[in-house]
Amino acid sequence: MILARQDIIARRPIVDMAEDAFVAHGRTGGLSACGYDLTLGEPVVLWPNKFVLSVAAEQFDMPDDLMGLVTSKSSLARDGVWMPMTTIEPGWRGFLTLEITNHADEVKRFPQGYPIAQVLFMALTQPTDRPYAGRYQDQPARPVPAIDAGDE
Repeated sequence: MILARQDIIARRPIVDMAEDAFVAHGRTGGLSACGYDLTLGEPVVLWPNKFVLSVAAEQFDMPDDLMGLVTSKSSLARDGVWMPMTTIEPGWRGFLTLEITNHADEVKRFPQGYPIAQVLFMALTQPTDRPYAGRYQDQPARPVPAIDAGDE
């Protein structure tokens, strides 16, 4: 079950978020009918046909009975900017690293605070008996590159 706006509000502090929807840099952000639009924690320059790692400004503290699904904002996808879908596991804490790709032929520049991705929150049928405890737990407020399992 995907959580509705009012359920997301009631489940705080799953994400350190704005009170409601907002407009920043000409794009909508914040709470929507059934999700939350993340913002960039730093300025980003995307070169044509390249990708960068960045970080979301919002900090997460996922309960054991909830997961998040992060996806591209459709308005950015229409402009050639895409992010692969990823999950936020139940029990995970920290700042989300974002993988952002520019499929367009021109440089894209985004300021800190720009609405960049959407998270949908989904309730599990019951709390998981194995909440996240992996190598990205308590991720800092900066982009974190891939960490091989043997490097933990």
